[in-house]
Amino acid sequence: MKKIVITMLTAILFISLFSSVGFAHHNGTNATYPKYVNYRSDLNNLDFKVWIFDEATSNWSLQILKGSDQLTTGLYVREHASWSSNNKKLYTNYVITSTRFLEAFTKMRNEKGPITVLSGMRDPYHNRSIGSSAALYSQHQSGMAIDPRVPSGSEGSWAWRAEEVWGFTYAYTKSGAIHADTRTTSGGFPTLYSGAKNPYVFTLEMALHYHGYSPYKSGYYGSGDVSDAENFQSDHGLYSDGIVGSNTWRELMEGDYHTPW
Repeated sequence: MKKIVITMLTAILFISLFSSVGFAHHNGTNATYPKYVNYRSDLNNLDFKVWIFDEATSNWSLQILKGSDQLTTGLYVREHASWSSNNKKLYTNYVITSTRFLEAFTKMRNEKGPITVLSGMRDPYHNRSIGSSAALYSQHQSGMAIDPRVPSGSEGSWAWRAEEVWGFTYAYTKSGAIHADTRTTSGGFPTLYSGAKNPYVFTLEMALHYHGYSPYKSGYYGSGDVSDAENFQSDHGLYSDGIVGSNTWRELMEGDYHTPW
């Protein structure tokens, strides 16, 4: 009887520790998300794990915030969360962003006034659900992109200014919206090596998660994630060295995902 009690306590402790990293292990997928949420305002009272990358120090900070809290003046957590207005799904309770992105948003808001966000961060499964209109290597998946609504006819002037502030932009000239992001590469995602620490590591971790692996959500490419990446590469006929380059990214983003519900 004593042995059974000890075994049960050990199991409970293991489950508690495992859940603390944010995953409910269910065939390699998150058993809680996505979930149906009818309106963006319904996100107000939900808790989100908000990871902010500080480019100046290359460090991450983690905060637990409500959807009604602000990431910076005028940008609410609910607006940057991975929620789809098309299918009414919230894809994850993680929100990723960076100080550079938030500073750019603040600068644009100070110049242009309140900004209505059409789309902020998207996890990879959310991005794929949009279809061909979403870029395969969308910067939304790293939390460093935003699609704000702009006055009809002003898309060009907004895009021109946003490019100076964010670093990259283009205009949806027929829809009253633009896209802006803080990418530092011309296209795609950068190569990741062991020890990397940046928003793209989160993109990798989410993609590995939906392919059936169980990485830590940390934004740091440590030994556990490297091992998962090596296994993914081996399982998909790629050279298994843990270096996430163009071939690995392509297989991660184009390959079949596990259905996360």
